[in-house]
Parts: sequence; structure tokens; C-alpha cells
Amino acid sequence: MITVKSKIKSKPINECVCDECGAELRYEQDDVYVGLFGAEGVKCPECGNFVFIDSDKPRISPKFPDTFYHTEAEDSPCKLNDEEIQTYVDKVIKHEKELKPGQFTACGTGDVMVYLFKYGNETEIVVSKNGWSDTISH
Repeated sequence: MITVKSKIKSKPINECVCDECGAELRYEQDDVYVGLFGAEGVKCPECGNFVFIDSDKPRISPKFPDTFYHTEAEDSPCKLNDEEIQTYVDKVIKHEKELKPGQFTACGTGDVMVYLFKYGNETEIVVSKNGWSDTISH
């Protein structure tokens, strides 16, 4: 008679969608790393974007520069002019309707990062050139 000593446990498959390119991603816990703002996420294999994932773990405390996001250095080959920056401002405004008060969205490239923070009755947009940023979640 054959008996099973132990069953092989399959790894849970998690799913998320890349905000940048819309790719539907499946990942295992081994794919997750601490990235932007000390939050957990995965790297999209299609566009290279950092994709935030929901996590029950509390984020790590801010530690400069480890948990801070740094837009490219001043000698970056990808410096944006005002018109190009406006396209990123337009992009975050497009996502404002999807946000609830207390949420934010961000995008950028090269030496620029654009943030949109939604509050109760107002919205704040921050354009950061060659900046450092971190967020503490409570």
C-alpha cells in the first residue's frame, strides 16, 4: 500500500496590475522586495516599473538613503523640460478621480518625480527634480 508522507505545498500565487503599462502580473513571495518609500513591491518585467503590492507587514522605518526614492542625479541623460514635465502632471491628474482622500499617486522619469496627494477638499501636486522622498504609513 502506498501512503503519502507529506504533500507538496504549492506556493501561493499573487496577482497585481502594473500602473504604468497595464500588464497583469503573477508573482511569488520570492519576487517581492522593499523598494519605493520602503514599501513592498515587484518589478514589472514589461516596463521595469516598481509595482506596489498590498502587504500585511508594516513597512520598515525610514532610513536615509535606503528607504528613500531618489530621482536621477543632476548629470542624468534624461533631463526633462517644462513641456515634458507637464505630461507627467497631466498623468497624475488623470488618476486623481480614482483616489480617495488620503491617497496619492506618483510618476516620473529621469531627474523628475511628480506626486499628487488627495486630501478632503483639496489636491496637492509636487514636482521634484533630483529629489529624495520617503513616506511613513500608520
